[in-house]
Amino acid sequence: MPAKRYRRLFRLRFTRAEAADVDEEFQFHLTMRTRELERLGYAPERAREIALMQFGDLDDARRYCRAEDEERMRDYRRTLWLDNVRQDVLLAIRAMRRQPAFALSTVLTLGIAIALAASAYGIVHAYLIRPLPYPDADRVVQLRRRRFAMSSRTCRRDRRSSR
Repeated sequence: MPAKRYRRLFRLRFTRAEAADVDEEFQFHLTMRTRELERLGYAPERAREIALMQFGDLDDARRYCRAEDEERMRDYRRTLWLDNVRQDVLLAIRAMRRQPAFALSTVLTLGIAIALAASAYGIVHAYLIRPLPYPDADRVVQLRRRRFAMSSRTCRRDRRSSR
C-alpha cells in the first residue's frame, strides 16, 4: 500500500488507474468499518448498511477526491515551474560570474538586437500598419504624370515603326 500512496503523490493527472486506487481505498475503509461493527455485535448485512451510512455518498467522495487531486497537482505544477525558473536563473548568474566578459558581450548583443527589433517595428507600424489620419483613407490615391527621357535610339525606333 505505501507504494501506491507514493505513486499517487507523484502522478501528473487523475487517470483511470488512480480512480481504481481511490475506489480500492474506499472499499478498504468500508470493509474495515464493517468488520469493526461486526465485532460490536451487528449482523454482517446491517454492519455494511451502517458503514455505508456513516461513510456517506461514495460518488460525492469520489468527486471531492478528484477535485482535491486536481488542485494539488495544479499547485505542484506551479511550484515545479517556479522552482525550475529559479534554478535556471541561479545557474545563469553563476555562469555570468565565472565569465564576466562573455556575459557583458551577451547582454550588449541582446540589448542591441532588442532595440533594433523595436525600432524596426516602430517604423513598420508608422508607415504600413497605422491608417492615414484622413476620413476614408483607404480611398486616397496619388496621381502623377511620368516623363520619360528618350534616347536617340528609342526615337529612331519609334519613327521607323510609325512609317
